[in-house]
Amino acid sequence: MAMRLDSFGLTELAAKPEDAFRLAGLAMAEGSRLPGYGGDYFRMYLGDAQVFVRTAREDGEDQLLGMDTHAGTDCQWTCQVVKDITPEDAGPLSRRVLVGLAGRDDLAAVDLLCADVLPDLREGDELRLGMAGFPLRISYDEGESGGVVEAQQNATLLQGVVKDAKVGESYLGLEPLTRFVSVTVSTPLGDVELCHPMELVAEGQRDLVKPGSVVSALCELSGNCAAGEYAGGIACYRWLKELEENFRERFPALQEELAALAARIFCRRRLTVSMTASDGKTEGVITGILANRLPDGAYSRQEASLLRPWTRRREGIVIPGDVSFALVGGVFPEACRGVAKVMGRAVSLTHLWNAVRVQGGAYGAGMVVDGAGMVGCYSYRDPSAARTLDCFRRTAGFLENLGELDMTSFILGSVAESEPLLTPRMKGKTADARHWHGITYGVLCRIRREMLSAAAEKLADLAEPVRAALDGGPVCVLGPRRQLDDCAGELDVVEVL
Repeated sequence: MAMRLDSFGLTELAAKPEDAFRLAGLAMAEGSRLPGYGGDYFRMYLGDAQVFVRTAREDGEDQLLGMDTHAGTDCQWTCQVVKDITPEDAGPLSRRVLVGLAGRDDLAAVDLLCADVLPDLREGDELRLGMAGFPLRISYDEGESGGVVEAQQNATLLQGVVKDAKVGESYLGLEPLTRFVSVTVSTPLGDVELCHPMELVAEGQRDLVKPGSVVSALCELSGNCAAGEYAGGIACYRWLKELEENFRERFPALQEELAALAARIFCRRRLTVSMTASDGKTEGVITGILANRLPDGAYSRQEASLLRPWTRRREGIVIPGDVSFALVGGVFPEACRGVAKVMGRAVSLTHLWNAVRVQGGAYGAGMVVDGAGMVGCYSYRDPSAARTLDCFRRTAGFLENLGELDMTSFILGSVAESEPLLTPRMKGKTADARHWHGITYGVLCRIRREMLSAAAEKLADLAEPVRAALDGGPVCVLGPRRQLDDCAGELDVVEVL
């Protein structure tokens, strides 16, 4: 539904029906196939722009259903489905949903790319989307932003602050095609990449297309659902299995894809050099070597949605063996707070240790609090996954009844865990991760203060967000068939690897 080639200055690629069919055929021949439940998608990179083709399998052949566009974007939204608003006349495999965040009034209408890779989509499901927007109208101004996200009938009104502005480029193979404006804008629902031709901006505002400006736009929003499942999920496993079984036949095509990927990645365009060394001269030497030996290239960023969007899928996976591995998790807005780190350690070493490991006989169990906004409970080598899932859901009750629990050991353990002894190599990797995630020294100091001031009553305040995450989040159990049968009431899907 978001076929906006005009946003990239690429209208001529589909100016006539025969041109559109030619573009779709090229994407199907040279793009990557993304299998869905009711049909397949083909993704082709055009530099910083992307084309997605929707297809259905009929009589052994791929039948063209439609095309969509997207952008190479690092912007991610973790949001909740409020309502399915797909128009009655929408094309096959197309979905449009109204999304928002719990506790906020902001709502956005988003066209979902590759929506059919999800088994289902229901109100209340949580998605992680790589977000791009294609403005119908746009204005750049000075001043302060009101931070607006307001869904209209077929589009969304946005207002936010420009965080980054650059010139996007489209390519067909190695041939440059067009240039366009690509700005990263902060909104109450998260950052979004807006792509548009400069001609869409009033001439008197063009000097304001820069970081710090306030942008107001009426946009068609596009959210990509697909990539994470194919980067590390079950679909990735099945792809690797098929590749291994048919390696001789598949390798030539894979070799071409990897060579094309290397040409896009290993180049000077948008290169960032990270050095871990005590010798100040080393940085200049290494940078000079890379600058001299790498081609300038035509770098196009990978789409952001390498992480699978979250739906409330409750799945069981049958594996050989006598023990199971269980996980319940969900979105947890408090995850970036220091007290949440202490909570994770306290839950792991008291409630889950006693209930799952000592009483339940599992080899291990714990709670994970991820700074990206997730909380989860896990067990491994577990003789009774069904019992363990019930223990996980009693975690919020445990937090509500901590009493006079001594927090000293949990605070010390959390602080020590946050600052492990690092080799020079690990120092560099840690600094890189903080750089790309925008974690500043000030943020680290705030988290440390929150850890040191953690008290039982502050952990109790997290009980309700934990309950919401674990009661409403996805469930996954890997184990023998008999254990999955015991979890029948907890699982919607059971499959065999």
